[in-house]
Amino acid sequence: MVTLPTQARPSGLLGLGSAGGQVDGLQRERLREMNRNSQIGLRQGLIRACTDFGLAMGLIWLVSLGTPAHHGRTFVFLSLTVAATAALNLAFLRHLRRVYASPRRSVWRRD
Repeated sequence: MVTLPTQARPSGLLGLGSAGGQVDGLQRERLREMNRNSQIGLRQGLIRACTDFGLAMGLIWLVSLGTPAHHGRTFVFLSLTVAATAALNLAFLRHLRRVYASPRRSVWRRD
């Protein structure tokens, strides 16, 4: 099997550049908007993940206060593991909800 070299650039495949590799004003503004939105989305995702972790951890310790459980290293390790698993599961479910959401008319979509 022979593989032929290609001259395609990633920006050309995505339609981000015009002839000669120049990006016009509208495309540049779209790129800035996408970058800004991705930075905001990352920040919100991190805040939500930390909040989920803290709430799960607090719930585990609150429930454990009513039991005569020994709060040693093993309990701390298990509570960290359960809280991290709960936070990751919630983040994954949010991701699936966002990916499979119906497109809205007012939101910019890729052509």
